Amino acid sequence: MARAFARSLLCERPDGRGEACGACAACGWFDQGNHPDYRQVQPEALEPGDEEPRRGEGAAPSRQIRIDQVRDLQPFLRVGTHRGGLRIALIRPAEAMNASTANALLKSLEEPPERTLLLLVSSDPQRLLPTVRSRCQGVTVFPRVPRRR
Repeated sequence: MARAFARSLLCERPDGRGEACGACAACGWFDQGNHPDYRQVQPEALEPGDEEPRRGEGAAPSRQIRIDQVRDLQPFLRVGTHRGGLRIALIRPAEAMNASTANALLKSLEEPPERTLLLLVSSDPQRLLPTVRSRCQGVTVFPRVPRRR
């Protein structure tokens, strides 16, 4: 849902309901995973879009968002946007940040660059540092339950 929201905000021709058109250049870049104004930060154990850690061979991928991943986000946040629109960073699951990683993100949360949206997705926001929660606007989202007929 957060990715669809980001895609709709980056879309150059959203439909009347605010959803992405799926046909503009921005939608194409997003769908191909290379939109210049979008970054997703997540544990290595997750593939984009996965909800559960993947199982692989060799060294186990990290289940945490590492501090270097947040530090690598900083140059992206400082550069101007590609077409003068928004810049969006999606961090999921936010509770996968340890205290050091969360503290590295605090400066960006306290003073986000202009036209920048930082989306932190969490199924357990109480696990986030209080300093992180205090700098975010919470939006509770419930899964859509089909109506019974």
